[in-house]
Amino acid sequence: MNVSQQLDTNCSSILNVGSINLNNKNIQSLEGIQYFKRLLALHCDSNRLNTLPILPNTLSSLFCSHNQITTLPNLPTSLRELDCSNNLLTALPSISQISSLLNCSNNLQLNCLPTLATNFSQHIKIKNTGILCVPNDYTGISDTILPICNRPIMILILFTIPDVNFRMFLNKTQLALIELIRWIKLVQLL
Repeated sequence: MNVSQQLDTNCSSILNVGSINLNNKNIQSLEGIQYFKRLLALHCDSNRLNTLPILPNTLSSLFCSHNQITTLPNLPTSLRELDCSNNLLTALPSISQISSLLNCSNNLQLNCLPTLATNFSQHIKIKNTGILCVPNDYTGISDTILPICNRPIMILILFTIPDVNFRMFLNKTQLALIELIRWIKLVQLL
């Protein structure tokens, strides 16, 4: 702060900070965080935040869980890790740059994921959300097995059914597929 109690945006302490931990500080606003020009990691879990301001372009890790955040701003293209779990999110901005960690679990009104990075290599956590499918293929690990949105599901069921004389009929797969197709059509009508 300068003499007039305003944030000195030219102070080298602000310009050169690489990581800030504001967890459990009971704060309501992060206004001014955009002036931390070399900020790589921001930890602001367990506060009273409703929104986040524009974030520094250098940010690679954002941990903002356990707040009351309803929307996130556009995220920096440098961001690789995002933990926005346990908030009140209903949607996410573009997250195609995130390649290490995505945790948006326990956002009960979150129903959709934007496109994921195809080189996503770590964990996606989406339990306790309304998300029913993922938008595209990715190589990471998820805590929930979900289909890819708008892609038909092909299930091949191979089994044998004995007749009354216990002879095996090997080609009952066609009947199972016909029943599966009928079931899918019925679900689509609902």
